[in-house]
Amino acid sequence: MTDQTESNLDPEATSRFTKVVRRELRSFTELFAVSGIAFAIPFLNLLSKNSSFFSYYNATRLDVLAIGLLAVFVPPLLAWGMEAWAGLLLPKIRRYIHAFFIGVALGIYALQFMKHALSPSPKVLIVAGVASGVAAALLRIKSKTFASFIAALAFAPALLAIWFIFFSNPYRVTKQVSFEETNVAVSTPHRIALIALDELPIGSLLDSTGHVDKELFPNFAALEQSSTFYRNMSTVAPITDWAIPALLTGQYPEESRLPIAVDHPESIFRLLSSTYRMNAHDEITYLCPSKYCPYIGAQRTLLKRVQTIGTRGLELWRSTVSLDKQVGTFSPYEETSKTFVDTRKFINSIRRDSGPVFDYAHIMLPHQPWIYLNTFQTRRPLGTRNFEDSNFVEWVDPNNAELGRALHLLQLQAADTFIGQVIDRLKKIGAWEDTILVVTADHGISFSAGESQRVVSRKNAHEIIFPPLFIKAPNQSQPIVDDHPMRTIDVLPTITEIIGAKIPWRIDGEPATATRDPKEPIRLYQFKSPIGLDIPLRSSGSEYLTFQRSRNKSALSMTASNYAGDPAIRIYRVGEYGDLLSQEVSALTITPASKKLELFIPDLGVNALNAFDPYSPNLDQTWLEGYSNNLGKSSTIAFAVNGRIAGLGFSSRFPNQKFGYYFAQLAPSLINAGDNSIEAFEVTGPASARLLTPIRIG
Repeated sequence: MTDQTESNLDPEATSRFTKVVRRELRSFTELFAVSGIAFAIPFLNLLSKNSSFFSYYNATRLDVLAIGLLAVFVPPLLAWGMEAWAGLLLPKIRRYIHAFFIGVALGIYALQFMKHALSPSPKVLIVAGVASGVAAALLRIKSKTFASFIAALAFAPALLAIWFIFFSNPYRVTKQVSFEETNVAVSTPHRIALIALDELPIGSLLDSTGHVDKELFPNFAALEQSSTFYRNMSTVAPITDWAIPALLTGQYPEESRLPIAVDHPESIFRLLSSTYRMNAHDEITYLCPSKYCPYIGAQRTLLKRVQTIGTRGLELWRSTVSLDKQVGTFSPYEETSKTFVDTRKFINSIRRDSGPVFDYAHIMLPHQPWIYLNTFQTRRPLGTRNFEDSNFVEWVDPNNAELGRALHLLQLQAADTFIGQVIDRLKKIGAWEDTILVVTADHGISFSAGESQRVVSRKNAHEIIFPPLFIKAPNQSQPIVDDHPMRTIDVLPTITEIIGAKIPWRIDGEPATATRDPKEPIRLYQFKSPIGLDIPLRSSGSEYLTFQRSRNKSALSMTASNYAGDPAIRIYRVGEYGDLLSQEVSALTITPASKKLELFIPDLGVNALNAFDPYSPNLDQTWLEGYSNNLGKSSTIAFAVNGRIAGLGFSSRFPNQKFGYYFAQLAPSLINAGDNSIEAFEVTGPASARLLTPIRIG
């Protein structure tokens, strides 16, 4: 029977089958190699450099495995499948289709290499990519040696996949962390609440007396009246990835450490985890493992995580082949349009508990994009970031800087509302008196013209270095203002001193009661520019910048608003003509235009404020931006609604052009419900004798 079966096997058929298998295997190997060089290697390398993807989405090592395998196998399998299908229909053209795929992949690689190594013009990139792709395709058709060389390169994506799955940053950040127990004894308080805001300089809160401006920020002012207000605290880093870990660990930053639990195992979460129930919320840093803090990071299923991380990684990869964009990086700040949801989630999670609780929230307020009012209504469309983007590298002029600060203050009022809700919630559940409440921020932000928002310089240091710090001790009822030197790394030891605990690891910080030399320089760890600028940030061999503590005087001399009057419109009074707001046009000096002045409001036209609903969650109509024509190089624009000045904005000309672009924010309280008329005026002259020139709106 066996002999008969073997005799029935057709040697020729077996040989043909073997040849087909070898041919298909060789074809796939070549596609595996070139797709790996053009796609998988840069894709996985970018994901490794942006491992925050995996922390942000609470990824596991199964996610890393899936993404690594999908990246190296899916593209060549798709190409091979299309090639094989075409070969079945038209066998004679299959070798050309195969060569086409080889050419496309190697052309893309050539474009990536040229862009990274030489940064040529888009035209040169196109020519180089196409020429390389055509040459590679022709070589594949003509040269068996070239084909063998391509196949030999298959080891590269295979090794890269192994490295990514088992040795890369994503593998490291997805390690599950367990804390060693510290067994902190608790008598009182039974609750600690730590709220870390973001991008908040202390000067944004203050009035002319150096206290919180109670008209603009009533809830911060109420907190000041029942807490210790530390007005001389300095951050140790101007970037969240280092500033928040320093706050939570009491340790100076290290450039190589990511904001994850694996790199920061010794933190307030470890200190309290064996005694306190963790109620932690943060989608930017991840120092508390999900085992203890299920609300840390974004919550998604395995399939959704892989899909989302893969999509975001694909966006980064596309930037490597884009003709005009720089290679991108992941920023979770793009998610901050959901900040309102984050605040509600945290408020609702504060509940009565019979045991000790640690409530922690890192909230992206008043961090840009600046979209919220104090009611958490949005003041502009969420997808419109032209103002922020045009001033991202540095503030282009004083007008833009002042308008930016006004938008920052409006969003700070939303943060004030949030703080009030936290206080109300703690009182409602009967935990207020017994709670340590800490409210601070990781760092500030600069609104100095010609300066970066976050890259610290000698001119803007006082705006970025000094965030506010409020600490309400249990049963504290009397306000205290403390101007002794403090650092963000001192917050954790200050908390532990209040609760009577000892930190069982080395820290750099000290409790607030420690004696410090007021002349000791401030150490600021600015390892790199947060916006990719090539700026010499430190002297040779130094890990940090140093600044004199006396700069705090400049920080405390700042005020939220230099204007008085109705609190509902004070922030909207921007520029030298801020007092125009709410004035009737009929009472102002109007001068005819000597030339045709025009503004264009895209998509809204002359009826920009019709059907206005002041109770809508989206007050997008209050933000105006568009093109201007024939206005001055840097002009102030006053917008009148129903004959009364309701908002101020600024226009800047494009270089060597009569056209420009303008931005303006209207005060919602000066707009009627329903339909409204709108006029625009260019404002010129000294503040005491200003002239308003009508501008045609089109």
